[in-house]
Amino acid sequence: MRSARVAGLGAVALLTIVAASRAHADTPPNRWDAIANSALADRFALHVRVREIMTSAAIAERANDFAIAVGLRNRARMFLEEGHAETSPDVVLRFDLGEVCYELEDNACAKEVLERALQLAPDHPAALSAYSILANAHAKLDESEDERRVYARYLPRITDDESRAIALLNLSEADMHLGELDDAVAGYRETIDAAAELPNAIELEQKTGLLARWGLAVALDRSGDVAGGAKEAKLVLQLDTDMREIRSGPNVFFAPERERFWYVALGFTEYAKEAPDAKTSALLWHRAEGCWKEYVADVRAKTAPDRWVDLARARLEKAHAARLAAERRVNGRVTYPQYDCAR
Repeated sequence: MRSARVAGLGAVALLTIVAASRAHADTPPNRWDAIANSALADRFALHVRVREIMTSAAIAERANDFAIAVGLRNRARMFLEEGHAETSPDVVLRFDLGEVCYELEDNACAKEVLERALQLAPDHPAALSAYSILANAHAKLDESEDERRVYARYLPRITDDESRAIALLNLSEADMHLGELDDAVAGYRETIDAAAELPNAIELEQKTGLLARWGLAVALDRSGDVAGGAKEAKLVLQLDTDMREIRSGPNVFFAPERERFWYVALGFTEYAKEAPDAKTSALLWHRAEGCWKEYVADVRAKTAPDRWVDLARARLEKAHAARLAAERRVNGRVTYPQYDCAR
């Protein structure tokens, strides 16, 4: 589970991102520079045009006009490719192209373009958001080692507390994905502490600390501290009502996607423990059982190694046994409505 917010400002708040992270990179060339170097003026005009299109795409996405947003981003990509942004001497155009590729879910393109751009200008004023986008692209490509290397370059350059908290959260996710659970647990705790220092309005809106507590619950559970994981899960459920943020929060993505099933299964396990009656308990254990089943089934379908699948099978068996025990306490048959663990 990663926070997809870029530079601490939100993946959907693109206008804000532009203003905060690139304002000082958006100064147009003066008239004498433009006269002396028309190519410089052309590159700046292309950058401004792309930023306007990307802002319109973000507005369309917020209005749930996803087809329009994709169309606008494809248009921005076309202009950038026609302007040879990938090899442009103006690294800002390379950052623009990397961002557009990422928003179009072409993570391989984003990775390639941004790696080269950041090698050329690692300390450019517009580089901070590029580091964040690059790390997310690596995460979505299941390249956690590369993701960690990006954070090693990105974290020392961060100048605001919110961006640092988000980067720490995502680095902890990469650590957990690689099986470095001690580092992950320490990182989540550091993120929780960092988020607690943020202004209340920002923290309530961005929920960095909430996501860190979810991650801590899963990391403790996977490390063998089942009681500790359950304690954290119970606590975070008081903050994340009905698991809305972890199931459908707009600023959250999972890599691989089946990771979401583990989080939701832990949530339903805690709900089942607190159920007021046997029938409700059976229903909640059934949902937890279903999430574990989906996790195991996805591993089987992808035929890719997964360090947690044996533990997931053990959790599945426990949930199954608990559901059967709850059913035996119910007078009559229990009917289970269809449930999608992913949403």
